[in-house]
Order: sequence, then structure tokens, then C-alpha cells
Amino acid sequence: MPVSIFSQNKLADTSLVQFYIERSKEFKGSNLDSTLYYADLALNLSNTINYQIGEIKSLNEIGNVYLALFDFKNALKYYKDVSLKSQKIDYKKGIAAANSNIGFLYALRNENRIALDYLSKALPIFEKINDTSNIVKTSLVISGTYLELNLDSALFYSQKGYHLAIMQNNESAVGMACFYMGQVHNKLNSNNIALAFLQQCADEFKRIENKFDLSTTYQEIAALYSKIDKMDSCNYYSALALKLSTQINFYPIIRVSSKLLADNYLHNKDSLIKYLKIYILASDSIFNIEKAKETSNAFTAEKLRQYELLKNEKKEKEEKKFTLKLIGISIFLILFVCLILIFRKKRINKKVIIFLGILALLMVFEFISLVLHTYLGKITGHNPIIMLIILVAIASGLVPLHQKIEKFIIQRMTKKSMKEARKNIKNIK
Repeated sequence: MPVSIFSQNKLADTSLVQFYIERSKEFKGSNLDSTLYYADLALNLSNTINYQIGEIKSLNEIGNVYLALFDFKNALKYYKDVSLKSQKIDYKKGIAAANSNIGFLYALRNENRIALDYLSKALPIFEKINDTSNIVKTSLVISGTYLELNLDSALFYSQKGYHLAIMQNNESAVGMACFYMGQVHNKLNSNNIALAFLQQCADEFKRIENKFDLSTTYQEIAALYSKIDKMDSCNYYSALALKLSTQINFYPIIRVSSKLLADNYLHNKDSLIKYLKIYILASDSIFNIEKAKETSNAFTAEKLRQYELLKNEKKEKEEKKFTLKLIGISIFLILFVCLILIFRKKRINKKVIIFLGILALLMVFEFISLVLHTYLGKITGHNPIIMLIILVAIASGLVPLHQKIEKFIIQRMTKKSMKEARKNIKNIK
């Protein structure tokens, strides 16, 4: 059976939405303006073609932009919108993603117990839909959140993430899992185990040439050697971290590693001066980057503010348009009821009155449903069963009222007919 032109166009449009979303993700770590631009394109197109999953994914990306700017309030608003829309169509991946993102948001705010509440909701859903990649990520985030609360739980979830990453044969995921395992065992003072996992982590990141995470891992190993007072090994790995981070201009690790090396070479004047200079330069670079980032973020934040204003303005116009339509329908209903009342003074077939009464009943019921739908959705959380019960209750109240009005009109018409009949008989006599 050939596919219709409409279906082909919609398929092309949904593919374009997905393309915009992927482009938005590509710019997430480098250009928030572009991330927002493509997410907004995806959102507008999704709304135009009524592609709900595309709308959910787009809103999620906009939430990620706010999170990157540490605008927790607006990020939370978008993530909750994602959760609500996903629940409405039972889109499990969207529900899990929203809970996972909200959990990560609260973890960034160090509100770990609230974070765990949301993350623990996300994980079973990812497991149910067998989304292994997100199971690993969420397990590791839970592990990191538990680091300051419960080390046994932190160990359990880091082990879970580690074993799944191994099964998935994902080198990047294995590297991150090893890093978390190393951190947990470091907290547990299982230093040899921690070192083994961090070494494995370094090997994984070296294999996939992930220099940023590799330099961070080298510095973590150096800090662990410093903790157990093996200063030669500490200096070796700290120097590796410094060398690698300098190659990629990764200033946070340059700063930390040079500071550790300077502290370890207090009795070596030349080395001390050398590493202190690097530390000062790295600190200045970080400061300059942060200032530039603040300027860029302020520009993006202003764009987001303008975006929200336009969005609210559009919403207000739609609400005004909807209100005008409701007023029009209300006027029509009033005129229609008046017409029925006028008919009661005329000679008209009883069946016509009954038909017009049923039509008026249906129109009034639909009008009430239209007006109450938005409010019922908010009150009931779009639960179809509760909404149905409320609408049935309204209908059960309208039907008896309709019957009474119909009976009244027919009785009045009958009385009038009888009165006219008596008058005609009297005239004949």
C-alpha cells in the first residue's frame, strides 16, 4: 500500500526535528547560543506538526541550557514540563530523563537527598526500557551523590555501573565507572583497590585519547599517592597531569597539579619558583576565562529572557484568542436558548422542541467541557479516569435540568394550544 504524501511529509518533518535536536546536543559544551537556537527550531517545528516526542526532547535541551547557566529555577521548570508532557503520553524515556536531570540538578546544589529521590525514580524506568547507557550514567551519578551520605550505597551503585559498562563494552563508560570506583574506595581507605581502578581508568581514557579525563585521572592518582605519603609517585603522576593538561589548555588541572608540585618542592627553590609561576599563570587564565564566560553567559541569558518574553507573549495571544472564541460561543448559546423560548410561544411540532432541547443540552455540555478542560487537567494531573468521572457528574446534573426545562416548555405550549382551542370552540358556538 503506497504511503500518502501527508505521511511522507510528516516523516520528513520529524526527521528534521531530530536533526535539530542532535545539532543542539553537539553545541552543548561549546556554544549555548547555538544549543538554544537549534532546540527552539525543533520545538517550533514539533508544535507545528504536533510531534509530541520532539516537543519533549526540545524542552529537555532548553532545560539543559538553563542548567549550564546555573539558572536552576528555569531549568527545573522545563524539566518538570518534560515530565508532565511525557506522563501525558506515557513516554517512559522522557519521564526517566526528566527525573534524572532534576536529580542531577539537585546534586549540583548539594541537596543530595532530594537528588537521590529523583534519581531513584529514573533508574527503574531506564532498567524497564533496557536503556543500558542511561542505566550506567544514572548509577554513577547516584554513586557520586552517595559519597557524602552512605559509602556502602556509593560502592553498590558504582559497582553496578562498572559491571554494566563492561558488559556494554563502552570504553568511555568503563573509564568513568573506574573513576567512580576509585573515588569510593579512596573514601573507604582501600587505597590499593582505589589505585588499581584509577590505573584502569587511565588506561581506558588513554586508549580512546580522552585527554581531559585522562589528565583529571592522573591528578586523582597523584592525590592518592600524596595521601599514602609516596611522594615520588605523587610527583610523577602530578607531572604527567600537568604536561597533558598544558597540551590541551585544561587550566583547572594545570592549576591543581602545579600547586601540588610546588608544595612538594618547597625545599627546591628552582622547582618551587617554576611551579608557582605556572600556578599563577593558570589562575590568571582561569580568571580571564571565567570573565569571558560570564560575559557570554550574560548574553545567552539575555537571549533566553527575550525567548521567554516572546513565548509568554505568544501564550497570552493564544489565551486571548481562546477567550474571544468562548465569548462568541457563549453569545451563540444565549441566542439559541432565547430562540427555544420564543418557539414555546409559537405553534410548533413537539418533536422539533425535543430535538432542539437535546441539541442545546449537547452544546451546553461541550461548552462546559471546553471551559473546564484546562483547569481539570491542572487539578487532576491529566488523569483521564478522574476527568471522566467529573464530566459524567456534570452531565448527570445537566440531564435532569434539561428534562425539567423541556417539560416546562411543552406544558406551556400545551396550555397555550388548549387555550386557543377553547377560544376557537367558543367562537364557533
